[in-house]
Amino acid sequence: MKQEKQNLKFSDVKPWTWILAGVAMGGVCAYFLDPARGKYRRSLIRDKGIHFANQANYFGGKLYRDLKNRGTGIIAQATHLTENKDADDETLMNRVRSEFGRTIRHAKAIKTEVNNGEVTLSGPILKAEVDKLIRCVKRVPGVKAVVNHLDDYESAGQISALQGKGKEYLQ
Repeated sequence: MKQEKQNLKFSDVKPWTWILAGVAMGGVCAYFLDPARGKYRRSLIRDKGIHFANQANYFGGKLYRDLKNRGTGIIAQATHLTENKDADDETLMNRVRSEFGRTIRHAKAIKTEVNNGEVTLSGPILKAEVDKLIRCVKRVPGVKAVVNHLDDYESAGQISALQGKGKEYLQ
């Protein structure tokens, strides 16, 4: 069935609706135009409106900065993916040492040599950290192979390079 559009006319509204609307408007006017407290009430509404506008501006700016920084990060990641990963041996060695310095507790004990992207690791290390170190080095961009010449030990024992707790965040 086809329904016809009904236009609401002024005369179609019940009279009591107009009476209630008039009473409500009169109450609002009396509330804000009251000679004793009206000025305070108007200034309170004005202050709340200004506060709301300031909050909206603050959070809008925060949202803008957040989205801008996220966009910048995405662009940086995309350009990083397209960069040439081949670096000279010294740069690659510094990248590798930086990575595993955040992974194992006694990074200074590990001797690192790089030759055409092939990383050779030697020195004392705890047995529990060997696999973690190898995985970490393999993930570094530009590393083609990892040669393991590490001396792994169950515990630090009398090995001076493995003494101490190491970095707190790696424990």
